[in-house]
Amino acid sequence: MRRRDLFNKINYLISLLHLEIQGAATLSLLDMNIHAENFYRDYLNLALGHALENTNLFRANFPAIDLADKKARICMQVTSSGGAAKVRHTVKQFKENKLYDQYDRLVVLVLGDAASKSGKFQTFDNGTTFDPSKDVWDKNDLLAQVNGMDDERMQACADYLDRNVRMPDREPVPREVKTIIKLFEFICSQELDEVEEFTEKPDPTRKVYKRFADYSDLLMNQYTDLYPEFGRLFDEVVATLGLSSADVRHVHRYLKIKSDRRLMECDGKPLPALDLLVSDLSTLLARAHVDYVEGAVQFFLLAQLIECNVFPNRDEVDA
Repeated sequence: MRRRDLFNKINYLISLLHLEIQGAATLSLLDMNIHAENFYRDYLNLALGHALENTNLFRANFPAIDLADKKARICMQVTSSGGAAKVRHTVKQFKENKLYDQYDRLVVLVLGDAASKSGKFQTFDNGTTFDPSKDVWDKNDLLAQVNGMDDERMQACADYLDRNVRMPDREPVPREVKTIIKLFEFICSQELDEVEEFTEKPDPTRKVYKRFADYSDLLMNQYTDLYPEFGRLFDEVVATLGLSSADVRHVHRYLKIKSDRRLMECDGKPLPALDLLVSDLSTLLARAHVDYVEGAVQFFLLAQLIECNVFPNRDEVDA
């Protein structure tokens, strides 16, 4: 459990940082990217055992790359733009300046949005290669590296993030964002012993409009009323969290088991059962001293209901 707690902490803090960096990039606050270079220099040195330095120490406006470890012969571009055009431009600059003579590996570290890994495999004049599928990193790649760490290094990374991400002059994380992140974080930390069988193929149309036909208008009205405030935010937070497939399955299974139990307690009536689930999760957040938004909790559950992870279908008859 200790490793899982550390991993969840690192995931949470890196996710918050990437949300902030992406927001700063949207507002063209380039100083945030500059601070991020030094932040990730120190983090990656700690996480991977490198000796990366900021290339501005070598020369002002160093082309193509921001960080470099001359001894290990690895260099990095740190950017908030993960599009294919940015990656192509970086590779072009790397090639034109013959940096492959100094470094055997170029990595493009993308902060914020998920990176594009669909570019062309490149081979430089000296045989050094650039493979976008392996050499373009985003948050998911950083988290994959964490899984391979020993406990001591993982603890050191968590401590570094804890010291540096929560800076005193940071704007507070919006309550809606914190609510959604904490919901996923809490559910991922829960142990599940129950063995339940549910339909493997979700059918949201039949669920809402057939199984819960008497309540369909009220359920969909709740969802559409909350979507303008929480819908896009929910999608962005989920994308930024970069949950593993195992985490996603765990979240779905937790919600299926807990919601199915509440639905049976309410004689199959989804509205009172949904109210109980909102109360259950809100109580857990309150006990953890999270300044949560109840509407975000409600939207979270409604979105999962539509995906058939809340009040799951047990068989095709019930679907």
